[in-house]
Amino acid sequence: MSRHWWLIGAAAAFLYLVRPILPPFILGTVLAYLLDPAVGALGRWLRVPRAAAVVAVYLVFLGVLAGLAAVLIPLLGIEAQELTRHGPEILEAVFLRLFGSPELDLFGRPLTARALGLYLVRTAEAFAGEPREALQVAAALLETILGSFLTLVVAFYLLLDGRRLAAGALALLPGEVRTEVSALARPVHRVFGRYLRGQLFLVLFMAAVTYMVLKFGFNLRYALAVALLTGLLEVVPFVGPAAAAVLAAGLGLAQHGPEAAAAILLSYLVLRQMEDQLVIPIVLGRATGLHPVLTLFAVLCGGVLAGLLGVVLAVPAAAAIKVVVDRYRTDGT
Repeated sequence: MSRHWWLIGAAAAFLYLVRPILPPFILGTVLAYLLDPAVGALGRWLRVPRAAAVVAVYLVFLGVLAGLAAVLIPLLGIEAQELTRHGPEILEAVFLRLFGSPELDLFGRPLTARALGLYLVRTAEAFAGEPREALQVAAALLETILGSFLTLVVAFYLLLDGRRLAAGALALLPGEVRTEVSALARPVHRVFGRYLRGQLFLVLFMAAVTYMVLKFGFNLRYALAVALLTGLLEVVPFVGPAAAAVLAAGLGLAQHGPEAAAAILLSYLVLRQMEDQLVIPIVLGRATGLHPVLTLFAVLCGGVLAGLLGVVLAVPAAAAIKVVVDRYRTDGT
């Protein structure tokens, strides 16, 4: 195996060079991992060809996605407009609650909460209003739409022909390498699949529970946006949940006072403990088996190498590397 390390290094270098075009292919792979169990179960249940099961699951998935978008996008749009309109007042209320004054002395210069909020709002409006920036926003939107379409196409073909593509890729390897890679592919595949499906469940679970707590427990405005953000930040270990809790507590402080902020922080802590002690052991189990320090290091490395997508995929990638290292360490002993 050692004489083939240069092939692995060359492949890694090539992927690094073409990394700007990789996100739709990576996200398509992730989506295929998430939908593959449903495709397999439907095919076995109805005893239909895999192609028919893939089409059926895809149609259901797209229908659910469209339905969620139709419901959530208008609500999030309303909350975004309200946050933009009332952002300076919210920031001023937080300053008053925390510091007893809407103005701070920052290195000898006065800083008012309202002025800071208005500056942020006007900067965003000016950025979107300039022709050059507006074109950049339009180009980014078009790129996102095309990337999303490509992601769906990639996921569809991977669900349809993923096993055949993997077998073809293995066939290109020398015999001894093919055997070792095939043996390693099975545990790596299990780690990726379980982790990604577990993370999707955690995102949806935390978003739903947080929304109910914030909306019905604290009557917090913008509860939907905060709950969705809380769910999404679950994919960023350590830092994500803490940032979501601080944001929710800040809004609670501005709207209902310090008691509500403290109660919201306590609620997030309780939810986090429930997730760590009950949900994660059942959903993820020991899907990664990484020490927290290694997890944090992997997340930081992923952010440096590939931005937000690297942060999201750093943990399963590190877990896959651990599978390989454990295999060769065992063989070496």
